Amino acid sequence: MKNIKILIGASASGKSRYTSTQTDKVFSSDQIRKEIFGSLRNQDGQSHQKVFGILLSRILKYSDDAIYDATNLNRKLRAHFKGLAKDDKIHAIVFIEPLEILKSNNRKKTLDEQVPEEVIERMYKEMQIPKVGADCESYEVMGLTKFFNRTINFKELTSINSLEELFELLSNPYKKEMAKLFGPHDTPYHLESIDTHINMCIKNAGDDKILKLIALFHDLGKSITKDGGKYLNHQYVSAAYAAKAFSEVIGMENAGFIVEAIVQHMNAHQGLSEKVIRNNNLGDKLVDYIKLFAEIDSKSKVI
Repeated sequence: MKNIKILIGASASGKSRYTSTQTDKVFSSDQIRKEIFGSLRNQDGQSHQKVFGILLSRILKYSDDAIYDATNLNRKLRAHFKGLAKDDKIHAIVFIEPLEILKSNNRKKTLDEQVPEEVIERMYKEMQIPKVGADCESYEVMGLTKFFNRTINFKELTSINSLEELFELLSNPYKKEMAKLFGPHDTPYHLESIDTHINMCIKNAGDDKILKLIALFHDLGKSITKDGGKYLNHQYVSAAYAAKAFSEVIGMENAGFIVEAIVQHMNAHQGLSEKVIRNNNLGDKLVDYIKLFAEIDSKSKVI
């Protein structure tokens, strides 16, 4: 049995900086991509298939502790890797930075190391936070950019009663990224503004601390994913924000539980299938909370 650290994050999020400080053998998709194509700009499906076929073969044959360095954004594919790794212990490390920081970091790279910005933006919106028991045994969050502008504890976090109060605590990069939350939904399904909906959810969550934090964070990703009246994958961005925020909170309780409820809150509106519950290792208590919040989410709107 060996320990494998699987890195997760969009391009230019700090994965290479991290691996440069480690002593374990690094297996990098970027290195293989440059071996084959000479640069990182080949990002089509056929290129991915070739690169990752080689990478997985190498890392699975290696007998000692290793680092799997790739974007690894998709939970289903990470779970597939976990299955291939069999008895090996998987520890996920998630790298989270604001989108504009990623783009800025990317521009500082040499031309052959840069990734097209539209690809970085797509990666940012598609990254799925790990779930213990589904695609890893444990995970942690890293990122140089702070989510909050000062240190806060769990008691203070759970005392927040509105999006406006949360904004007072955000660092400037995240405050800038979420500015569109104070605006209309632009959809007939929500006549109220995004911030009004979030505040209604917080109020309807009552005194339950878990429901309250799900409500506070569940739609934050709508700012960066807003495309007319569509918000594709906003739950994944919201969950990333929550994971980053919770990693900075002193005495944080039930972080993974709350993050997963945010990931699944859109699935709950269609009904959580047995397949979703099984594949994501959702326990009964978590399923109950996801369903309960779906009811709060559905009634927190202007009709």
